[in-house]
Amino acid sequence: MQKLNEIILETDLANGLHVIVIDNSKTMAADRWYITLTCRSESPLPPYKLAALDLDAEILAAFVEHMAGTINHVFTKERNFVDEKLKDEVVAEFLEQIEQVSLPYLAADSFIENLFQQNMDDFVQEYRVRQEMNLLATDDDDGEDDGPADFSACFNDN
Repeated sequence: MQKLNEIILETDLANGLHVIVIDNSKTMAADRWYITLTCRSESPLPPYKLAALDLDAEILAAFVEHMAGTINHVFTKERNFVDEKLKDEVVAEFLEQIEQVSLPYLAADSFIENLFQQNMDDFVQEYRVRQEMNLLATDDDDGEDDGPADFSACFNDN
C-alpha cells in the first residue's frame, strides 16, 4: 500500500529543470480509488532573461519576489473510481505516459524560455490591473469615514 504524497519519480533534465512526480492517490469508497499523479517541475529564474527585460525596476522586483526565484510548472493526471485491483496498473500507465510524453516536452530547451515569458506576461498584466485598482480606490477614498449607510427610506410604513 502506497503512502499519500509519495514521490515516485525525481529527475533533473538536461535543460536544468528539476522534476518530481508525486502519487496522491487515495481511496474513495470500499475498493475504489481516486488516482492522482502530480508532476511538479522547477527551475531557477534565468538571470540573463531578467537582465534583458525592458521593465520598470519596481515591476521586475515584484516579479522576482512573487516567483521566489524559481519558475514552476505543475500538472496532474487523474482517474476516478478505479478498482483496487487495477490501481497499480493505472499508476504505472500514468507514470509511463509522463516518462514517454511529458518529460521530453519539459526537456526541450525552449520550454523554460516559453514558461518564463508566459509567467512574466501574466504577472505584468496582473500587476498593472492591481495598480489601476489601487489608483481607483485611492481616488474614491477621501480619507473620511461616512459612517454606516442610511437605509431608513427602504423601511417606510407608508
